[in-house]
Order: sequence, then structure tokens, then C-alpha cells
Amino acid sequence: MARRISLNQQIEEVQMELDKRRSVYPRLVSSKKLGASLAQYQMDRMEAVERTLLWLRRHERTFRQRCPEIFGDEAGS
Repeated sequence: MARRISLNQQIEEVQMELDKRRSVYPRLVSSKKLGASLAQYQMDRMEAVERTLLWLRRHERTFRQRCPEIFGDEAGS
């Protein structure tokens, strides 16, 4: 079974990836190794992941109560 990665760790990972992209993408675009529209599209997608995870964290208590199996909170886990 895959290791459980906490919601906060997932958010942290996405934020680190976004920071890397913000640092690297401008150079890739200026050197024509990455198209500007593709770079923006990829940033938009990763920012959407971040927003989804942040939304989930804001509502985590409700999800834990209603769907404990998602978080591994079910009995016997």
C-alpha cells in the first residue's frame, strides 16, 4: 500500500512546485524551450490543484466526519 501523504504535505509539495515553475519558466520561455502559452497553461493547472487542496483543507473537518475512509480514519485502519 502506498504511503499516506497528509493534506498539508500535499499542499506544501504543490506550493514548492509552483515556486520552482515561477523561477524556471520565465527562462525557458525566453530561451524558446517552452512556449509562453504552454507555460501559462501548466501554471494555471498547478494553481488549480493548489486551490482545490486549499479548499479541501478548509472543509477537512466536514469530510472527515462524513467520509472518514478518505483520510484513513475508519475503524481498524
